Amino acid sequence: MRKGLFAICLSLVTAVILLAVLVPGCTPTPTPIPLDASVKFISWSINGTRVPPGLYQIRYGSNTIIDAEYEVYIAGNQSETVTVSETDWLQYHYKGPNQSKNLHAVNSPAAVYTTPPSTKTYQMTSVGGADAPFCTQIQAYYCEPVMLDVKTTWEQNKGTNYTKSINWLGIPSPADILFDDVDPFPSILGNFTLQTWACVNVTGDVNPANDCSGNSSLLLIEIVP
Repeated sequence: MRKGLFAICLSLVTAVILLAVLVPGCTPTPTPIPLDASVKFISWSINGTRVPPGLYQIRYGSNTIIDAEYEVYIAGNQSETVTVSETDWLQYHYKGPNQSKNLHAVNSPAAVYTTPPSTKTYQMTSVGGADAPFCTQIQAYYCEPVMLDVKTTWEQNKGTNYTKSINWLGIPSPADILFDDVDPFPSILGNFTLQTWACVNVTGDVNPANDCSGNSSLLLIEIVP
């Protein structure tokens, strides 16, 4: 009798499992997460160390890198990848004492990277919206802000927080940077301010309101002997 009841129960359990596997609609479909790209400014850094906004003196010949960090997030299933187009801007505002300052585009691929790593498929530096490939000369005039930017394209996982680091400016010319200050001594001496912001673009984004960060805090740099 007990063996008969056990066999009947086992048959019922087996039937339920088969129905769940074979009959459409028995297995619940995961609710899709709306595609939503966002970016925000995190911090300025000098030689890889985060610094608060303020005035910083840099000695000529020290091969200093001024960089910035941003947080990029694409809502979605982590098992899926998506193509992300990003534009990051740097406003360089020369404050003297000379009438102008000379910069130079380097556009090193290693100057823009993410943590955790993601696959970058395109990178180009620009000045005022016009492409500025390696060796482009840039003149920044006294009290006339210059708009520098870098455009990148990535393959990134959804549902992952990426910290994007950009080595914006080298003084005078260390490796792995986007732009450098090539004026000889003593013309390189002087001061300038920096401000940055960023935008991301993903096809199918349901919330464009957070596609761009706000303006960063100001960084004032003084180059001294």
